[in-house]
Amino acid sequence: VNATDIDGETALHASASLSNPRIVLKLLNAGAEANARSIDGKTPLMAASIMDRLEICIHLISNGADLNAIDMNGRSALHWAAMRNKNPHLASYLVESGADVELKDDSGKTPLDLARLVGNMKVADAIENPLD
Repeated sequence: VNATDIDGETALHASASLSNPRIVLKLLNAGAEANARSIDGKTPLMAASIMDRLEICIHLISNGADLNAIDMNGRSALHWAAMRNKNPHLASYLVESGADVELKDDSGKTPLDLARLVGNMKVADAIENPLD
């Protein structure tokens, strides 16, 4: 269940990206590593955050995914959510679950900095003031 492809990604990485919550839960229940890392250091939570998969993020976090794990560029799931999707609810959920909003990537940018840099103002607002 934790076998990897040439990029070091597991079935959980793929399922997290493709938005299949049932398969994600089946993999987790079968012993898939919630914090598995690809060659570039990405975790399934990062994959789900990049692809705006809130329900999958919830499942991963409730199964022990590390909110503050960083990839080879020093970016966390919140950094990726800030840069790659427009869902303020996902960013808000990550913050409310304990993601470090002050964590700086290798270029010295926080998730808030990145959201503003790419013009993702709704996500920037959600990072500063998480939604209820």
